[in-house]
Amino acid sequence: MIKCLPGVEHWHGATLDRDFAYLGMTGNGPTKWLEKLTDEAYKSIKIESGDPEQKILALSQEKWQWMADKEADKLAELFHDQAKFVHMGGTWGKEQEVNIIRSGGIHYKHADIHEVSVEIMGDMAIVWNRITLLAVVGGNEVTNPFYGYRSLQAAG
Repeated sequence: MIKCLPGVEHWHGATLDRDFAYLGMTGNGPTKWLEKLTDEAYKSIKIESGDPEQKILALSQEKWQWMADKEADKLAELFHDQAKFVHMGGTWGKEQEVNIIRSGGIHYKHADIHEVSVEIMGDMAIVWNRITLLAVVGGNEVTNPFYGYRSLQAAG
């Protein structure tokens, strides 16, 4: 199963050596279909499976950028519905975390990533980060060293 964020152009279809079946579900708007690939463009596509660990690490880094850019909708798609967020002021769920980011109540301005690693166990991954986080909390700019983890469960 593949989940694609709204507004992200993507391609789906068979490769030269693999069949493909497509069942699509859309949210609040109609699907915008783009142009059909030419045979030449289709044949030139290189499908790379890639290293799952590297893909997860790249997503983790992208998540920090989404937080800095206050991309609340992208974060809402990424965060699990039962996720818990631990802060000095309390612990809360996904909806409150996304709303705080959206409102600017906490603005994660920048994360200096010193170390990052990932452990994959079946369809679950734990991403370990050691960062220095620059944020604005309650109108005050704060810098905190942080060592923690985030777990990700693969879709489908």
